[in-house]
Amino acid sequence: MLAVTSGENVAYVLAAVLLSPLLLFVFQQRSQRSAAIVASKQAAVDRKAESELRTREKKEDWARQDQVTAAAAAAVRAAAATAAAAAAKAEEVAVAAHAATVALQNSAAAAATTLARNTAAAAATAAANAAVMARSATETQGQLKVIHTLVNSQLSAAMDQRLKSDEAQLVLLRATIDLRRQLTQTEPDTDMTARVAALVDSIGEQSAKLNERKQQTVLANKEITAVAAAVDVPKEKI
Repeated sequence: MLAVTSGENVAYVLAAVLLSPLLLFVFQQRSQRSAAIVASKQAAVDRKAESELRTREKKEDWARQDQVTAAAAAAVRAAAATAAAAAAKAEEVAVAAHAATVALQNSAAAAATTLARNTAAAAATAAANAAVMARSATETQGQLKVIHTLVNSQLSAAMDQRLKSDEAQLVLLRATIDLRRQLTQTEPDTDMTARVAALVDSIGEQSAKLNERKQQTVLANKEITAVAAAVDVPKEKI
């Protein structure tokens, strides 16, 4: 029995020695398979995490693009609203300029009509007084002075009215230019600038002539007073 037992043990030992490399190989293969499975699972987890990260980044990028698009659309709408407001202001300026031009034309026409009416009235007065001057040489001289003064007075009044009309036109034109600058931030055109310069020159010339005529009228009144005192012309005739 002992011999058999020892033989079996030896067989077992030999089997173990012979099978050890095989068992080791089997264990190594199993370990490698397990490691490969773990690595595959980890790779799948990593791929899923990377996919989720890319999906989240794409969504964030799309959201940013939507924000940029919305901001651009808002800017376009704001620019369109600003352009519409500027166009409305330009239309207001054009309407105001047209109204100012019409008012200036009407004012000039009224001034010309008044000047013609006053000139006609002065001429009628001169004609009426000319008939009276034939009474006597001395009285004629006095009446001529009176007529000259009356004509000068009428013409002076007409010139003064025309001067005031031109001054009013200049004020209105400059106000229109200022309004245009405020509303459109643009300078007046050459035609409007030329009209301002022409009005300024005309006002200067009219003022000088009117002042000279007023001085002549004062001197003429003094001479009329002296003549009337010399020939005893009734005051109501002067």
